[in-house]
Amino acid sequence: MLDRASAFPGAIALIPVAGTALVIVFGSTILAYELPEKIGKISYPLYLWHWPLLSFAAMIGMTSVGQRVAVIVVSLLLAWLTYSFVERPIRFGHLKRWGAPASVTITIVLACFSAFVFSDGGVPTRFSQELRYVLSLMKYDFKSDARVFSCWLTASTPFESYGPECRTGSTLIWGDSHAARLYLGFKQSGIVAAQFTRDGCMPALSAVRDVCSLSNASIVEEVARLRPKRVIIFAAWLNHGLKLGDERIESIRRGVKRLRETVDDVIILGPAPFWLADLPTAVVSFWTTNKRLLERLQSAPKNYGEVDAILSAVAVEQGARFISVFDEICNEGGCLTHTPSSSSDLLSWDYGHLMTSGAHFMLQAVQLN
Repeated sequence: MLDRASAFPGAIALIPVAGTALVIVFGSTILAYELPEKIGKISYPLYLWHWPLLSFAAMIGMTSVGQRVAVIVVSLLLAWLTYSFVERPIRFGHLKRWGAPASVTITIVLACFSAFVFSDGGVPTRFSQELRYVLSLMKYDFKSDARVFSCWLTASTPFESYGPECRTGSTLIWGDSHAARLYLGFKQSGIVAAQFTRDGCMPALSAVRDVCSLSNASIVEEVARLRPKRVIIFAAWLNHGLKLGDERIESIRRGVKRLRETVDDVIILGPAPFWLADLPTAVVSFWTTNKRLLERLQSAPKNYGEVDAILSAVAVEQGARFISVFDEICNEGGCLTHTPSSSSDLLSWDYGHLMTSGAHFMLQAVQLN
């Protein structure tokens, strides 16, 4: 009766609780029969066996009703063997005097082994080198090389906190945290780039008087003063919920128009692919089933085409350039998950922020570096 949508524990938990209470209060002739009594005796080892076996069976694809029934039958057999040759001898038989010392010793050994596994990160040496690298991305250091707190500010940090290095370079990047990671692609190519990026702030000129709007207004004024040869506008557009008729489109148009007054080459990059889960987890999950790393993966279902069309129209109207990142990286078979250098060199460490090598590859794909 339960599925993933069921609120359990919750009100529905009253059913088994009430049933148990009725048995305790009034007794049960059914449970006094020989078969239920035997099942009751092996119930604890059955509890210990059935769930790991069902889980391991599911991991190797044994999910049909017949296969699951077979696993339960095996669990019953193992539970009976455990009860007969482990539990009873230790609790009531000839091994009773050794039960406590043996249990304590085994518990200590298991605790020490578990501590080793934990400290070693799950014994990653059991995996191939390429998979170990993918697993390491789950703890990817995305801050140390990205000018965090200098050119990549938090949502509440004032504009004055941008450092002098953020103003150096003939190419200037304007956008949110996703644009901040794009800077690393230029850095890896040896290109000095200016950078004004901020968490969660869409690069646009809005009439709303919040931190993002005030900062963006100051950025546009600073661009007019610096007069770089090129400005690249990039963001997690899909996170900002752009769609036809959205008033925020006008704020993007206003920002591009202001940039074009002082900059000849303004480039809008369309949305990069988003992943349903973080990319390393999706890749490891695929490897678990197929024992290989995947080339392409279906992106999260988003309105990529609609957002591309919106941004492209703004670019054409204002004399800027538009480049569809999605079209360059994705096709009918899915979106590229890694750079050409290695199948384990993933583009992203999470749902969409670029790794350093991923940013470098993306800039190559759209021919910007």
